Amino acid sequence: MPMRLSIHHAMASLAGLACLAAIPANAQAPDPARPVPAFIGNVTDGALVPLPGTPALAVAAPEAPVATPREKPETFLFSASRTPGHPVEFAGSVPSPEAARFLGSVAGADASVLGVAQGFPADFATPAAAGLRALSGLAVGELGFDGEYWWLSGDAIGEEGRDAVTGAIASLRTASLWTAEIGLASEAEVCLQKLVAFASRNDILFQSGSARITDGSNAALDELAGYLAVCPNTAIHVEGHTDSDGAEDLNLALSVSRAEAVVSALVERGIPLQRLYAVGYGESLPIAPNDTPANKQANRRIAFSLAEN
Repeated sequence: MPMRLSIHHAMASLAGLACLAAIPANAQAPDPARPVPAFIGNVTDGALVPLPGTPALAVAAPEAPVATPREKPETFLFSASRTPGHPVEFAGSVPSPEAARFLGSVAGADASVLGVAQGFPADFATPAAAGLRALSGLAVGELGFDGEYWWLSGDAIGEEGRDAVTGAIASLRTASLWTAEIGLASEAEVCLQKLVAFASRNDILFQSGSARITDGSNAALDELAGYLAVCPNTAIHVEGHTDSDGAEDLNLALSVSRAEAVVSALVERGIPLQRLYAVGYGESLPIAPNDTPANKQANRRIAFSLAEN
């Protein structure tokens, strides 16, 4: 029967050879009653160091422990999500109404949907605010807290954006409690985020009651064309909207004409016509009540969305 040699037997045999190599030629045979040491040497800083003239015994270094990734829970006690064109949306609970108001101000969003619950750590608001700021650097993403650990996932705009977000999380005092899974945003996500930010400024203006773009809007159109050049494979809906003054059918026709005017201006700036679709909604999709001059001005706007493939 072949002999099997375990790692323990091998280590003992090597130790015995090392011991024999250190015995002078004229030495007497060892007393069989005395145990043979497994290794001859001194202990220095917790490690065995061989004596001079004694061959070193190679011992494998212990393997570093492998961290087990945390499993993302299906639901969170507190969460916030971000998508292009929409404010941050909250869900779940926070420890107090004051925490809800604070986090709503950090995100620039309505946090009144958040409930109040017990069991949150005393410093919950600090990492939550840091997570919301990191979330704002993503084109799309989600922030979540399960009662002990934090998760941040989503897509950043470019590698610099991804490094900025992951660096912000790594610098937190509670970084060991975080899991960040950050990818790179697609061309369409990048394009949409830039267009939404641009549209929120409402910089494309028209002469009153017409589809003629004012000369003061040329710089804004140049900026818009630059954004569209970054995502050349993305088709865009250019959407015209009006306030509720005047007849509904006339407003619909005016919104279409204004969207077409923006499309023409972009084509003049080198954007291919086949990428652009003019759409008019008239007064049907207001973003504010038509009750004040400021609100009516907000409703007279050009918006953008991605055309479905």
